[in-house]
Amino acid sequence: METILYAEVYLICIIVVALVLMWSLNGWDRSSQSIWFRVILYTFLLNFTANFFFKLFSGGLLADTPDYRIAWLLKTLYHITLCVGVFAWCGYADTERGSGVFQDWKTLRYMYILLAMPLVLIVLNLYTHWLFSVEAGGRYERHWMFQLEMAYLSVCSAISAIRLLRRSRFESDPNVRSQMWLTSSFSVCIFGAWGISFMGEAFPVICVCIMVEILVQYVTASRNQISLDKLTQVNNRQNLIGFMEYKLVNHVKDLHLLMIDLDDFKQINDRYGHLEGDLALVKTAQILKNSCGSFQLRPYIARYGGDEFIIILEDDEGGVEALKGRILEGVRSFNDSSAAWKLKLSIGAVRWKPGMTHKNWIALADEEMYRIKKEKKR
Repeated sequence: METILYAEVYLICIIVVALVLMWSLNGWDRSSQSIWFRVILYTFLLNFTANFFFKLFSGGLLADTPDYRIAWLLKTLYHITLCVGVFAWCGYADTERGSGVFQDWKTLRYMYILLAMPLVLIVLNLYTHWLFSVEAGGRYERHWMFQLEMAYLSVCSAISAIRLLRRSRFESDPNVRSQMWLTSSFSVCIFGAWGISFMGEAFPVICVCIMVEILVQYVTASRNQISLDKLTQVNNRQNLIGFMEYKLVNHVKDLHLLMIDLDDFKQINDRYGHLEGDLALVKTAQILKNSCGSFQLRPYIARYGGDEFIIILEDDEGGVEALKGRILEGVRSFNDSSAAWKLKLSIGAVRWKPGMTHKNWIALADEEMYRIKKEKKR
């Protein structure tokens, strides 16, 4: 009965993760964050499957006399995928934090070295039996290196969680901040699994915790996707209004709104086609993201409509000027490339004053932007 219940729990986890994988393949983009999340899904799906069949073999449900070699293979696969899954989650957390360590090959290769160390020890266990052993009757027994493996995974996940939590303190968007908190809670699963492991194999809690983490993470990320502009992958207008209403009553420093408009955008559409026009919007969004990335308190970026973007910055006047300078420098760098058309932006910045509604604030920034645009034409 214990074997059947254990296997049923793992089977439920397998079904849920497989469904999330199917949904994510149908609807998500090719960003680094989405790729890492899919690696998590594939890895833990394989992890749960390996332990599911191990329990069936070792419990004698698939054969009266379990083949200990198959059990060895399944348990080795379980430990390998556990390490890879934790590594993938660290990569996912890093892309959410925006540091770029798990996106740049030059730094990622050093991360792979950290992954290779436990994998080598797991493979060597076939000869050393330091991690675990499976007796001829299918009985599974952990050894001293198992505690070392779990300590290693716990420390790695905890470091990623702490770094993500520290970055979340400077995230202006409350939805993104809550998702960062959720992602960092994965380390609690690993610590919990390590603690429960002292009770033996009778408690399949780790798979349930990871499955719940994956499901909630997917639901939260899908909800946040609804608030993004599909073309530029920055916040859409609906999310912008909600954020502004929240920020007007939840800020410490001065609030500034930057209204950004593409000059001569219609000419790009008319001369080069709407696909090139869409590309101009995407490149503009990328420039804005790169320009905002170095601020400690990350500015909020949204597409207001058409070829207009809005940035909400909580900083002093010096921060506003620095951001405008970075944006214009990004435009110059792009225009120095071989693009057939050139980007030109007009930026109007207005500081929020008590008594302003979000509509007044946007209207004033829009007026300032058009004033600058007219001056440029003169």
